[in-house]
Amino acid sequence: MLLGLLAFCTFHGITEGSIHRGCDSTNSIPRGQGDWCKVPLSIKHANLIRAIHVLKAKLPIAVHVNHGRGHQDDHVHYDALPHLAQLNVQMDREAKNYLLQLAAQAATSQPSAVAYEGWQCEHNPNPVHFIINSKH
Repeated sequence: MLLGLLAFCTFHGITEGSIHRGCDSTNSIPRGQGDWCKVPLSIKHANLIRAIHVLKAKLPIAVHVNHGRGHQDDHVHYDALPHLAQLNVQMDREAKNYLLQLAAQAATSQPSAVAYEGWQCEHNPNPVHFIINSKH
């Protein structure tokens, strides 16, 4: 989402402002709020967290995160849900559909890369991540 937002701001020449986005994970919100690029490798998903921090630092606008409880449609009809909860239901459906598409495709041996995660290389065939000490 942040990479797309960076491309959108760059393409349209947006240099200031803010955006609010929703997230249903109370664990990921605090980790994504930081602005440091050096993330300890002991943290779960350190490469993704680092990529989020680097992208946020590159954005010309502020990013605010609103927590929305997930799976509210298990107990309340979709039409009766608040807008943020409806968006969460839609995103869950899209994510599940995408995972089903990926599962149907043949597996590849190519490692995937995450934009702005830092340096990565492979050695026998385990990935090794390097943290770059720089100012974005």
